[in-house]
Amino acid sequence: MEGRNNRTLFDGVKDLRKLIKEKELLLVIGEGESALPRAATIDQWWGHVDADNPQLTREKISDLENRYIRDNAPEARQSRFHGAIRMLGKVPIIFTTNIDELLEHFLWKSGTDGDKITLEQVARLPEVNNLDRQVIVKLFGDKSYSMFVTDESRKQFELLHQEENRLTAKLTNIFNSRNVLFLGCDTKHSLYKNFIQRFVTPSSKEHFCFLKSNKNEIEQEGQLTTLMADMELWEFVLHLKSGDVIREISEITPGEIREISFLPTQRENYLTQQLLLEKTATEIHFHTTKVTNALTTLELLEKESKPSLERIFRNDPFGESQEKQIEAAMDAMKGRRRNLLNVIELGKTPVVATFLYQAVVEELEHQPDKDKRCMALRKYAEVILQSKSVLKTKNSLELVIVDAEIGTEAYKRLKDDTFAYIKLKGGVNEAICYADTATTSSKKVTTHLIVINGEEVAKRRNTYDTSVSVGWDSDNSLLRLLTLVIKCDNVEHVLEDAVREKLLSLHDVQILSSSDEYDTKSMKLLGKGSFGEVYKVTDREGKVFALKMLKELQGEQQDIIEAFKKEAKSLDTFADRSN
Repeated sequence: MEGRNNRTLFDGVKDLRKLIKEKELLLVIGEGESALPRAATIDQWWGHVDADNPQLTREKISDLENRYIRDNAPEARQSRFHGAIRMLGKVPIIFTTNIDELLEHFLWKSGTDGDKITLEQVARLPEVNNLDRQVIVKLFGDKSYSMFVTDESRKQFELLHQEENRLTAKLTNIFNSRNVLFLGCDTKHSLYKNFIQRFVTPSSKEHFCFLKSNKNEIEQEGQLTTLMADMELWEFVLHLKSGDVIREISEITPGEIREISFLPTQRENYLTQQLLLEKTATEIHFHTTKVTNALTTLELLEKESKPSLERIFRNDPFGESQEKQIEAAMDAMKGRRRNLLNVIELGKTPVVATFLYQAVVEELEHQPDKDKRCMALRKYAEVILQSKSVLKTKNSLELVIVDAEIGTEAYKRLKDDTFAYIKLKGGVNEAICYADTATTSSKKVTTHLIVINGEEVAKRRNTYDTSVSVGWDSDNSLLRLLTLVIKCDNVEHVLEDAVREKLLSLHDVQILSSSDEYDTKSMKLLGKGSFGEVYKVTDREGKVFALKMLKELQGEQQDIIEAFKKEAKSLDTFADRSN
């Protein structure tokens, strides 16, 4: 941590990431992220404390907690901040001035996942290296089992900086052996100020504080480094988790639950992780509003994805707009795209994408920007030609259209929940990759998550299964998308002649193969011809026909298709003359 005077915000965050990775960082969490109404101050806690009636105090705090959980996360029942803290892993010790129990509630699955202790009990803690469970220190808790807060416990903390005893010696040792990050603490308040002057300023370690501010800068005062940026606490905490990539699939213990968070500026890491999972997948399912961007054209990657990445780096106070990082992310996108196309062409791993028909219509017909309409049209043409069809029977990509009316619950569910669902080899582990978008009063923040096993996977797997169950089958989905693309190209005239011809041929053959005019149960093989097999078949009205079906093709083989069409036309003409 040399050269601190010339450090940038990004340098400060990098230092914190390193400390978290090495399990060297401890936390102090204050009223800025508590059950108190925003904007909370430490003095507000005492309006909820009744010195003569501890039970009434507990009821007031419980009411605040329930209201917080209800208002902050009606679905997940957890706050953004505590979810971000959980991403950091097991921080050995968390000190808190909060008298609610949100930390215990959100960080621990049960009361046995860690230890909750009072301030004076810190003196009896073993060395941090010897802690086998996470410890939450309730700085204002009293000696009772329930740790009711009292005026007495507040006075103990207020006078702590003036005392020399076993407790202060232990705190001095902790702050000299570990780096500490203050979150949600008003460091100008006398309580924190005295604490910092006693244990932080003279420490042999560097300590950190984050403050939400309308300016982006870093300040040094003794051993306290304050990082200031225009973002919420939970946004800042997300920046501290660097998204360490699993390098080998063998690192995942069967059935183990993992949750990895990646910032937008860590797109390369996120894509690298997705690529590893997809390379070891037995099935890949995409649940998207439109056809997945993983299969987009190189044109769209350059013209839409790259500018988007540049904006993300440019607007991130804790990132550096480095061309190398952007290019690395682009290379990762292209690498993942190549791998998926290869997987699809080999045909050994099923790949399915569900998407909304209405969203595709919006993209192809109602997008006001002509260039974007045309790029989308070329994207869908390319995806269609990569899909499993009569022309490419060995390809493994199946498209499934969900026809949900805009505004309906089905539409909202698909539109709001997009992800990739990956089944890994061995049949034990499953993974979900998705973007988690949070909205503050002023902006949206997106982080990319990879979850292996657990409730998140089960929830989204069920969402995917529901969408497939109400979607068109793959043949009709492909035919419907083909019809729309050809119709739009009749207006835009952007597809190359060769591409358009392939689409038209596929459209004709797909109509025949998707036909429901015949009773397939009545089909009997009569013989094999030059282009395929001939069947005796009865139509829905009871008439008997000879039905010739085009044999499986390798690639497009346009010449065979055209010859087959001519033969069909000749037979049709012959039949007319016979009649």
